[in-house]
Amino acid sequence: MRDVQEIQSKFPTLWHVLGEEYVEFLKSEQGALANRATINPFFAILYEPSNIRESEMLEQCFKSALENNSISVDRLKKFRNEKQHTNIQNFINELLTLSPVFDAGHFLDETNEGATPDFIAEINGTSIVFECVSVNEAEDAIKEKNRNILDTGKQHKSWKKDNPEGGVFTVVREHDPYGTHRIEKIIEKIRKKKSSRQVKEFELKVLVMSFRNMLFAGSRECLPNTSNHVDGINSGIIYHAFYGKQGDLIFSGNSFEGANHQINILESDGKFRRESEYNLCILHFETGVNETYKKYVFFENFGNPMPIEILNKLCDAFSPYDTHSVLKKYVAT
Repeated sequence: MRDVQEIQSKFPTLWHVLGEEYVEFLKSEQGALANRATINPFFAILYEPSNIRESEMLEQCFKSALENNSISVDRLKKFRNEKQHTNIQNFINELLTLSPVFDAGHFLDETNEGATPDFIAEINGTSIVFECVSVNEAEDAIKEKNRNILDTGKQHKSWKKDNPEGGVFTVVREHDPYGTHRIEKIIEKIRKKKSSRQVKEFELKVLVMSFRNMLFAGSRECLPNTSNHVDGINSGIIYHAFYGKQGDLIFSGNSFEGANHQINILESDGKFRRESEYNLCILHFETGVNETYKKYVFFENFGNPMPIEILNKLCDAFSPYDTHSVLKKYVAT
C-alpha cells in the first residue's frame, strides 16, 4: 500500500480534491472490503500492484477536467460525502468517457436531487448535450472482482518479503464474467433509457454508455455476430440493443465445441429502430494497454441523424474504433 507522502506526490490533483482526512479514511476502511459488493473507486490510489494504471488515469482525468474548467473543485469534492460507491464509480466513468471533449464544454449544474451530471459542449457553434449511463455488473460479480484485487495486493506483499532483491511478480486470474452475461437485462436497460427533462430544450443529444465495469463487454459486442472455432456464433449484445429487429435470432456461445447453441428471439426492436430523441450513442469500454483504439464505438440514429460536420468533429475528438456512418475520411481508399 502506498503511504500518504507517496499519494500526495504522485496524485497531486486527487490529493487536492480528496484531502488528507479522506485519504486516511480510505486506509482505515480497507479491512472488510472483500465482503462488500462495491468498494470506493478511490482505493485505486492506495494499491500499487493491481491498480497503477487506474490510479494514474484518475489523476490525469481530474487534472484535465479542472484545467479545462469542465467542472468545479467543489463539484468534485461533493463525492467525498457520497455513500454509494457505485455512484462514485458511475461519476468517474462519466469523467473518463467525456475527457476528449473537456476543451469544448462543461458539466451542467444539477437541477434536482440525484440528477445525472450531464455535459454540454459547443461544437461548430452548436450546443450538444451529453447524457451518461453506466452499465454495471451484478452484485456477486463485483464482490468477486473486489476479492481478486485484495488477494493480488496480499500476494504481492508476501512476494516482496520472499524476494527482497526484486524480480518479476505475476498473478493468474480467470477472466470470467461471473454470471454477468445477462443479455436481456442489458438490452432492456439500453432500450428504456430516455432523455431527461432537463435537456429537452436542446436539439442535439448524445447518449454516452460506459461499459467499463462489465468484464465481458468489449467493442466486439457492437458487431451483429462474431464467431470462432470453439464457441461458434455469438450475437453482439449491444448491436442488437440498438439495431436488432423484433424476431431476430440471438446466438449465445456454446462454450464447448460441438455443443448446442442457446438461441433466443429478440422480443422487440432495438433502440435506434424506434423513435428516439438521441442522435448518437457513444459507447465506452475498458481496454488493454495495447488496445486503447477500441475504447470508443459510435452508433448513429439513422432516423434522427447528427449533422455530418458535427459528427466529423466528434470523430476527431474521440477517434472511435468503428462508426456506423459511411464517412469518406474513415474509409480506406
